[in-house]
Amino acid sequence: LYHYGSSKFATTSTGADITGTLTSDGLTVNGVSTLNNHVKIANGYSLGWDDITTRITGNSSTNLMQHYTAGELRMTIDGSGGVGG
Repeated sequence: LYHYGSSKFATTSTGADITGTLTSDGLTVNGVSTLNNHVKIANGYSLGWDDITTRITGNSSTNLMQHYTAGELRMTIDGSGGVGG
């Protein structure tokens, strides 16, 4: 698939190759994924495991990073590096 003469989407023997930015309202990945850059998560959202009871949340507005396990807040790191429970 081309856009203004530039290849943007192509099938390969192992799947697909996308050039540019992919916008999606959901993503499910089965197997191991390799990320070669940063993962950016919007303010107020989480990076979680399984049922999201184990997760890391962050917010650049409050400068807090919070770690949860078993659905409970276990650790907070503030913008100055201070650590609390």
